[in-house]
Amino acid sequence: MQETVSITRDVVVIEEAYARGAELTRKGKPSIGYINLPSFYGGQGSPRTASLDIRYLLGELRARKVRGVILDIRGNGGGLLNDAVRLTGELIDRGPVVQVRDGHGRSETLEDERPGINFDGPVIVLVDKFSASASEILAGALQDYQRAIIVGTGPTHGKGTVQTLADLDELTGGALELGVPKLTIQQFFRVSALPPQREGVTPDILLPDPAGHVESGEARPATRHRLVRWRRRLTRPGARPGMSPSWPSAARRA
Repeated sequence: MQETVSITRDVVVIEEAYARGAELTRKGKPSIGYINLPSFYGGQGSPRTASLDIRYLLGELRARKVRGVILDIRGNGGGLLNDAVRLTGELIDRGPVVQVRDGHGRSETLEDERPGINFDGPVIVLVDKFSASASEILAGALQDYQRAIIVGTGPTHGKGTVQTLADLDELTGGALELGVPKLTIQQFFRVSALPPQREGVTPDILLPDPAGHVESGEARPATRHRLVRWRRRLTRPGARPGMSPSWPSAARRA
């Protein structure tokens, strides 16, 4: 005997993948806010973004009158470039956050144009060798503005490049199914003009590293490479030959 059972699939929300906050208290001592950010999530179709979640958490901690905030981005491998810029803007008044440069030498400065600071108290940013890309944009900018003390077990990962997803099916007009590869399109530079590539962000305060035996980072021997300028570039339909494609800023990841 066969029976058909209908099952409605629900959306599984993994809260551990989103930013979380807590108020740390000790008897007779001022309370401290703590925020853990596992990645710079968001993008098209996502109900949440890292910058908006951090804005909410900072507002909650400010309302609780915490003495300072610890922002933990250890193990955060990056994510959306624009979200890293917006999140940095929650902690600085306004100004440049990062500069990106493509293979033609064309530069673009991404800025926090919104005046005001969401939280103006002391800030500590926790990093490690697995903090990469967008995490290094955030930590580097806050260090350059002297807005936060960077604490970690050593330099961050050292990934100073920007990627985007290229829909090759769109380039062929759907005639061929070529997939969606991830392409490196830009290198980024800190406010101080230092490139995080390979060198990463050096903490202001160094702590012992329990994972010191693990090889990680762009500067390790296995990942050393030379940046090669591409002679031939993909072009979108209607673009002049030899021009680099103009990628949507929202699609850029770091």
